[in-house]
Amino acid sequence: MMNTKKQWKLIWEVSDAPIFEMGHGTIFSDKKQKELFGYSTKGQILFGKNENLSSYHTVADLEEASQFGLEFYTKNKNWKKFLSGIKEVQKKIKILENKVDKTFSGKNIDKEVLGKLLLEVSDAQVFAFCHFNLTNPNFTSELEKELRKFLEEIPVESVDQILGLLTTPEKVSSLQIETLEFYKILKKNWKDIKKGSLKLENDIKKHSQKYQYLGGNEGNDKWDVEYYTVLMKQIVGKKSFDIHKEIKKIESYSQRVRTEKNLICKKYHITGSPKDISDVLGEIGYERLELRIAWSSLFRMSRRIVYKISNILEVPAYDLLVGDPQELYSWFVEGKKLSQKEILNRRRAYIFVLGENKIQSKFGNNAIALKQKLVPDKDLSNTSQLEGRPAYPGKVTGEAFVFNWNDPNFNKQISNMPDGTILIAGQTRPSLMPAIRKASAIVTDEGGITSHAAIVSRELKVPCVIGTEHATKVFKTGDIVEVDAEKGIVRLIK
Repeated sequence: MMNTKKQWKLIWEVSDAPIFEMGHGTIFSDKKQKELFGYSTKGQILFGKNENLSSYHTVADLEEASQFGLEFYTKNKNWKKFLSGIKEVQKKIKILENKVDKTFSGKNIDKEVLGKLLLEVSDAQVFAFCHFNLTNPNFTSELEKELRKFLEEIPVESVDQILGLLTTPEKVSSLQIETLEFYKILKKNWKDIKKGSLKLENDIKKHSQKYQYLGGNEGNDKWDVEYYTVLMKQIVGKKSFDIHKEIKKIESYSQRVRTEKNLICKKYHITGSPKDISDVLGEIGYERLELRIAWSSLFRMSRRIVYKISNILEVPAYDLLVGDPQELYSWFVEGKKLSQKEILNRRRAYIFVLGENKIQSKFGNNAIALKQKLVPDKDLSNTSQLEGRPAYPGKVTGEAFVFNWNDPNFNKQISNMPDGTILIAGQTRPSLMPAIRKASAIVTDEGGITSHAAIVSRELKVPCVIGTEHATKVFKTGDIVEVDAEKGIVRLIK
């Protein structure tokens, strides 16, 4: 009989979350992750209701995962295997992109070919998530604790600040490369920005074609020409913006980070294991972002295939996405359709409970009832203060601007966010970068030291508190909020 008294903790939430896509990072990848790296989840709930998904882990599972991560990442052979696997992910994506394009370029598409291609993309997605999952905070938290313990014993002036600097990625990310190239376009066409020119328009169009999916990589709006035109006007409108300094800052990023790290290591005599751990955490932060971009690319491929199947079968795509990859294949190729009752139940709600080498699943009202039994809804109506972890130090009081990923006008939210407000989100992602650059502080429900929010806040030197768990539910847009990123506290003022 299932133990309902386990201590469950909310880890992450996401919207637009049908079973087919969300399963790749959890239930579909569980066995493969065990096969590749020797670890599978011991206690996790995946609960989706009306396309919004919440993931919970048991405290025991989080502790076991953190110990596994410490052992895994401190062995050189494991580290090499992990990095080699990421290269394989990127190689698979290029092969599959060409394969999908070739398949869709034909006049007639064979069902069997398209069905097998769906399974192939799905397998690649599972492989990508097996690596991405290992960059999650539950696997890296013990590494962070070890480094923190060492710094506290030295001691250093500010543990959180030094920890953040030591674990900052040295490599330039895809996001930084995109920004650099856009800034260079602006610099080259600076005199023509206000009056406009055909050359500027063409340069922006080419840039958009190259990077349109970097921002819209998870179902959000693409970074199209209109997006870049608006962004250009916002940049030009900032009196403090210096295009030459911004370009130089990105171009010198790697050298600057290495120099800062070397100075810290020399000042505090950081060598041996602590230095190795800081280097590994920095690399994990870089690879985590690149893997996010990678699996987003695979999501686009799989959706492209599912939409084609939807057209052929004349079935709504979201009816198809309630199934797992093999169910979709069987439906499309073999005609083994899910019943309308099953489809409606799965669209309403689903729950998967992973634990003790088995997976329990329920749908519809049964899923909602089981979730309430295992993890009753939490009453946050009287909560006015949350604790998280500092990612970049500082204190800010200001107006909150809360982002919810299920908002249909997400890009409009980004444009409407005023300069200097406090950005609050479940997690930050590449598509939020235009808003992040306007924020006076960042607060997230999720995240560890290698999360996107932590890395970006350190790069931009914006106070940031991560891992508050419930900030998007406690605070609302317009609230006056105090962010104390020295202590990791976020408090409602009024």
